[in-house]
Amino acid sequence: MGLNFILVDEDPDVITHTGLFHADDCMCIALAALQVLPTDRPMRVARRNPTEAELDDPTILVLDVGGRYEPKKLNYDHHQRGYKEARWDTEFETPYAAVGLLWGWSKGFLEEYGTEVHAYLDRVIIEPIDAADSGLWPTDAPSLSFSSVIHRMNCVEDAQKQKERFKEAVELCHMVFNHALKDAREYVEAKDKVAKALKERGLKEVLVLPEYVPWQGHVHDADEKAEVLFVVHPSPRGGWAVWQVPEEKGSQKGRKPLPEDLAGLRGAELAEAAGLEKSGEATFVHQARFCGGAETQKDAIALAVYAVAA
Repeated sequence: MGLNFILVDEDPDVITHTGLFHADDCMCIALAALQVLPTDRPMRVARRNPTEAELDDPTILVLDVGGRYEPKKLNYDHHQRGYKEARWDTEFETPYAAVGLLWGWSKGFLEEYGTEVHAYLDRVIIEPIDAADSGLWPTDAPSLSFSSVIHRMNCVEDAQKQKERFKEAVELCHMVFNHALKDAREYVEAKDKVAKALKERGLKEVLVLPEYVPWQGHVHDADEKAEVLFVVHPSPRGGWAVWQVPEEKGSQKGRKPLPEDLAGLRGAELAEAAGLEKSGEATFVHQARFCGGAETQKDAIALAVYAVAA
């Protein structure tokens, strides 16, 4: 379901700045629509400077403009002199941009999902946007970060197109956040399932999950001795998947890659090399050796065992 809002000049529900839009202000608007603003009519958004009366009006949400951070009056700006808000509980002191300030207020909205969901979304969406808007992660970096994608949607040479692009950017933020909320809930719910599978596993180095769940991270938290080298689970593409466990959370390097002699092999060729019983489209080892697959659970486990012994 799309986000229902219109751009206005007067009588706004939300005010944000003019000119280039960014992931910061666009995500703020997407979050605001989910939390406090009217649902029985389009949300009215003005892109201009607020008046003093509007800044003092606790029914108007002022985002990323206005020079004030006053939550009781719904003012969320971070450009003012003397602004010192930061995340003191993280490894890096990422300053809060407008979306980070608004996010702190959003804990009540997400209370039904628990603090772990809120922390997950902060880590994967909110803090990266804050970092980019604070100049820590440049929007013109070669990698396509979410903030750089939103930045590239601007079309300042055409005023009408810029309005359309702004609305599209807010819609994209709305969609991305909702999908991330779903992912966060699934990730948190997977914690107990992974812990249970680890406790009951028959092979020290291989973790078999009866269903796919987002296991990355949970394995590192629960596998204190770092014994698990491979995770096996049903693949959404069919068959069973075999994944190397990263050395640490977020790492591209695995504790042990799949064997070099299997890299790039598929089907019958892989089945013969690894001693599998069946072959087909699900039977493969990625050239980069971080994942592979087999037609059956038995063969996927066999592939993982072959990799452990290699």
